[in-house]
Amino acid sequence: MQKNYFKSIAFAAIACLIAAPAQAQSPGTHSLELSGGIREYMGDLGSSMGFARRPDYQGGQVNFGYYVSPALDLVTNFSFGEIGYSRKWEGFNLRKEYQWQSFRANTMDLTVGARYKLNNGSILPEDAKIAPYFQAGVGGFYAFTQTTWGPDAYVQDEFYADVTKKRAVTDMNGAVQGAFGVNVYLTERIGLRYSFTATYTMSDIWDGANGGTPDPVNNIAVHKLWRTNDMYALHAVGFTYAIGEGMGTSVKKPKDKDEDGVPDKYDLCKNTEAKYRRFVDSVGCPADTDKDGILDADDKCPDVAGTVANQGCPDVSEDVMKKLNEYAKTILFDSGKASFQKQTFPVLQSITAILKEYPSAKFSIEGHTDNSGKEATNQKLSEDRAAAVKGYLVENGIANDRLTSAGFGQSKPIDSNKTKAGKANNRRVEVKL
Repeated sequence: MQKNYFKSIAFAAIACLIAAPAQAQSPGTHSLELSGGIREYMGDLGSSMGFARRPDYQGGQVNFGYYVSPALDLVTNFSFGEIGYSRKWEGFNLRKEYQWQSFRANTMDLTVGARYKLNNGSILPEDAKIAPYFQAGVGGFYAFTQTTWGPDAYVQDEFYADVTKKRAVTDMNGAVQGAFGVNVYLTERIGLRYSFTATYTMSDIWDGANGGTPDPVNNIAVHKLWRTNDMYALHAVGFTYAIGEGMGTSVKKPKDKDEDGVPDKYDLCKNTEAKYRRFVDSVGCPADTDKDGILDADDKCPDVAGTVANQGCPDVSEDVMKKLNEYAKTILFDSGKASFQKQTFPVLQSITAILKEYPSAKFSIEGHTDNSGKEATNQKLSEDRAAAVKGYLVENGIANDRLTSAGFGQSKPIDSNKTKAGKANNRRVEVKL
């Protein structure tokens, strides 16, 4: 009795659709193809190619693919099913009781290979609804075969004691596979398909014959490596289904003329310049996230509204500068040194946070001292202290090219050096644009 592989294929198809992730909305990097159909044989006994012989034998096929490029997929193919054939040996002076040799085999094969798609943008458009392809692969096959001789085709019983019924043959060997087919897309995820797959086996024994001469008594299944001419084929129809995110094998790739990631059918700006392609909105046009009139690709502060003069970043206001210098005046150093006192670090962190809000603005760090000690010593100390503040800011994420530092020693007092309070005011750090 022939197995109904079409029921198995249908059940697997329904199961895969139920198991597929419901949230996915676009073609995947992988695809699953399930097909079923009619198998044909060509070998030492003859050929049923072109549906030339009956009965028909059923088979199934599962392909798992991975998208590589618009022209190429990598494909793993698993095929299974029954195959058989019956031949009447005439002209060999055989007794009528065993002029017919028949076999029936269950086979399966597993191959890996590549698929060349004609909807690759050069031959056919990538978004073509009808997409032909060619496929090739290598792997191995397994066959379990029963061979019989008798007065009629497909006789399964042994009628004559002087005729040796061939025992079951189990065969495993290499296989080369070729295929062509066509996918017809219904949606971005689902398509119907037809394929013809031929599997050429590196073995000559699984059909119970290895030559053009009948021998129902002796061992008819001597393995001859030089004669590897048995093959089977599958005409199959089924469907393809894309899995996961991104572009999938066997699923058409949406056309995207400007390659900005938005398919043309949704793209209102199909000729976006190269510099803006990474910064487009949901309809494929150059984005301006903060609505300040400066496109994100040109905006150094794309999430905060700013000015053209400041490259899309907000201007540093007088209030901000006042706040920065209030912090700067509280920076404390060890006496006569450029090292910070412990309580100064929270102040430096606050200054860093403000500077990060204005990523295109450039600042100057200036150091000053009172007139205690030698002028040359005070000059060097002011330079070292300004450099120390700059170094802290750079280490904590402020770009070096945004900062300069300078020392002015005791040359620019803001208060009298005749009082203790005045000297304290003169020992200071200032931040300027």
